[in-house]
Amino acid sequence: MRILPVYFVVLPGVHLLDLSGPAQAFSSCEDRAVKFELHYVAPQTMISSAQGLSLGQLDPLPESIEADALIIVPGVKYSPNLVTDPTQLKVAAWLASLAPEQRLFCFICAGALLAGMAGILKGKNCTTHHGLIQALQKLEPQAKVLSNRIFVQDGSIYTCAGITAGIDLSLFLITQICGHPTALEVAREMVVFFRRSGEDPQLSFWLQHRNHIHPGIHFIQDKIAQEPAANHTLPILAQLAGMSTRSLTRSFRENTGLSIAEYQQQLRINLAQKLLESSSLSIDEVAEHAGFGTARSLLRIWKKWAPGTPSSFRKN
Repeated sequence: MRILPVYFVVLPGVHLLDLSGPAQAFSSCEDRAVKFELHYVAPQTMISSAQGLSLGQLDPLPESIEADALIIVPGVKYSPNLVTDPTQLKVAAWLASLAPEQRLFCFICAGALLAGMAGILKGKNCTTHHGLIQALQKLEPQAKVLSNRIFVQDGSIYTCAGITAGIDLSLFLITQICGHPTALEVAREMVVFFRRSGEDPQLSFWLQHRNHIHPGIHFIQDKIAQEPAANHTLPILAQLAGMSTRSLTRSFRENTGLSIAEYQQQLRINLAQKLLESSSLSIDEVAEHAGFGTARSLLRIWKKWAPGTPSSFRKN
């Protein structure tokens, strides 16, 4: 089994959920091939959190870290003096010394400001909490700071909006390292949504188009994903969302980039692919089970969203 060290850099004024959310996700991960080994390091042995809870027995910042380590910097309570605080500057210099281009770095919420102070975000796509977008843009004008993003990956650098978004980012990292089934088990254990960023490489249709913060649209996406083959009519979906059909149609496209019909088509194609992979059903039977009705309809929609044909997919 591979032991993968995860270092949480705990700073004065740390937000507890920025720290505890990702820590819970990685500690909940049970994978036969990878075990996450959690470490908590800090510029001092005792830290007071933003919520008033003191955290003790923290390890000092190590002089060196394993080449394959994952370094996570949770967010802290923000003030304009943050970027000139001696402790923050010390940690920023330590981060800069770790050759960030060779390791996985995750910056949660205001942790992205530490990345900016360390020069790690130059020329990078990144994000942070919506209340800190302008502060990060001012601190690191050479970074492309994206707003309205849950999290963003650019190479080995990951940034996120913070608070619960730290959990979303952790689930995505677990997906990359351990695979989707393991990450899904962690998400179920933690009873959270499973989202991902549209800026990142695609995993599957089930995880796409979730990089928004509209709870009503997430609810409708969940409803369709639970039964992709079902006939989800627009009036019924609008009633479930507590919206007019017109508002739901507009809001769904604004937040996902797709129409409701296109979203369902993608989920049905993914369902058909799973059936082709894991069953001996005929193409006609796959089409029926996936909600297309006929093989001809399946082929027509398949050409819109996937390469090749259902038959060539099964053969490959």
